[in-house]
Amino acid sequence: MLAPQCISGLTKNEKLQLPASAVRFEVQNDLVSIETLHKFFNDALPETIRFKEIKLVSNKFDAMANLWKQYRYTLPSEPIQLTNFCEFLASCDHMTEIKQDRKVVDTHFNIEAMKEAAQHFVGTHDFGAFQSKGGRKSTVRTVFDCRIESKKQRGNDVISIVVIGDGFLYNMVRIMTGTLCLVGREIIKAEHIPMIMASRDRRHAGPTAWANGLCLEHVEYEIPWKGSRNNS
Repeated sequence: MLAPQCISGLTKNEKLQLPASAVRFEVQNDLVSIETLHKFFNDALPETIRFKEIKLVSNKFDAMANLWKQYRYTLPSEPIQLTNFCEFLASCDHMTEIKQDRKVVDTHFNIEAMKEAAQHFVGTHDFGAFQSKGGRKSTVRTVFDCRIESKKQRGNDVISIVVIGDGFLYNMVRIMTGTLCLVGREIIKAEHIPMIMASRDRRHAGPTAWANGLCLEHVEYEIPWKGSRNNS
């Protein structure tokens, strides 16, 4: 009988999409092949959860000790969901001193303003204003890339925010997304991002964007970030 023991794994979130999630486990049976393990897990798991690959690693391997991760947050694109999302952004009670009231009469996002704002996140900064709760010894993180992508899909505009970094605080990407979306909706300006970051105060940043738009796309354990996913 197989009795795998989980040693380490990436954080579980039932609403977060995790196509790049990794877990380390031990099996006390040298006769079990990788192929048998792969079939064993996928036969036991629901169809929505699959083991894409299993390989042997050192017993020192830690699934949490990665070099960098890539997240993608995709905004709602269906008209009703997008309208609800824009109403959510307009109703947030953050940044009352700098936000501009805006009624939801359209669902337009200023992509160029979002791109300008996104560049303020790139680099090594204190992201204390962009976490839902504390507890970490340091809130300094390095974001290697933060970009806005837009494309047409089934007649709708699909906007995605891609963030690549060496580590992330709790809900950091979702709060960055909520803040960038306020810029896109012209509720705040791109130039406010450095002010928010300098405050280190969660109350000054945007709302925590809905969880179901977030996807962990890639986790890198071997190759340091060199400026492109093509290098991984």
